Amino acid sequence: MSKTSTEISSEASYCLGDTDSLGGIAERFGLAGPYALYFAPGNQGLRQRCPDPTRIPVGTVLHIPSDAEQQRAGLLAHLRHMEQVREQVTRTRDRLLARFEQLVGDSSPPRERIVRMLAALLEGVLQGISVLKFSDSGMSAANHALASASLVQRPVDTPAIAIDTLSQCRLAAVGVFWVIDNPAAQAWCDAAAPTFWGKPAVSAVASSDIDRLDVGLILSGLTGQYQIASGSVARSVDMVIRDLVAELNAPCVSEQGDQSIPSSS
Repeated sequence: MSKTSTEISSEASYCLGDTDSLGGIAERFGLAGPYALYFAPGNQGLRQRCPDPTRIPVGTVLHIPSDAEQQRAGLLAHLRHMEQVREQVTRTRDRLLARFEQLVGDSSPPRERIVRMLAALLEGVLQGISVLKFSDSGMSAANHALASASLVQRPVDTPAIAIDTLSQCRLAAVGVFWVIDNPAAQAWCDAAAPTFWGKPAVSAVASSDIDRLDVGLILSGLTGQYQIASGSVARSVDMVIRDLVAELNAPCVSEQGDQSIPSSS
């Protein structure tokens, strides 16, 4: 591509070039970072069109926050987004742990319990990806609804189908820009990651005589691994929130009067 970055107005907007990054543009204009630019009030339409900030098309016009008040509004928008993510993480974790608890008390034959366990694991992966993708809550809900509908069209009624479907779900995590640091996100919902919480259970089912497996023991291990991965995700989200609150309370950002933001963690 031969196009280069072009400033439209250094005070109001900037045209994204093929060598630009949000971080570089933010630094050039003295902003706190790429999210201060992405979440600027004038870029609300951009966020709706481009929910992944790493995939903004060349030629897109970005609004540049021109004063401390606009920068603060951008930080607040990012904070509210992360607070929504934290709520979704908690709901997703509690929902899946309840599913596992039901399976522990299930008296069905091992093969049936394993199919239900793998179906729950798949649901956890899909929910995790939809929650931690860099998109607003409406986009996440839509993504999850589409993914769930695809599973309905292909019923997970055997362990082999469940494992094969999980393998296909790995593609959903490829190229995803997570809202938190990658290691925690990948361990929670990327089935291709070495640290993925469900990997021991999937490996056990794939390599053993299913009718002889101790399903209770597998479920116990699966629950423990999920709790560890969920805890790591929750801590990562809380860390981002704490950093945003600290930045909002910094003198250069809160100079518009007494607008300090209390920590919600």
